[in-house]
Amino acid sequence: MLILYGVRGFGYPLFAYGFLVWILAASPAKRLGSAVGWFYFAFTGGLPTLGS
Repeated sequence: MLILYGVRGFGYPLFAYGFLVWILAASPAKRLGSAVGWFYFAFTGGLPTLGS
């Protein structure tokens, strides 16, 4: 069980980084700041707040 939690703890940041790269690739240049801001807003609310 500890191994699975370790894999989960290692995989979540990689998924989040991949999602951020996808947002950067899909967003127009003039909306990048807003898109990244919304990503970090959702990321901050997701893992530490709802995940605990």
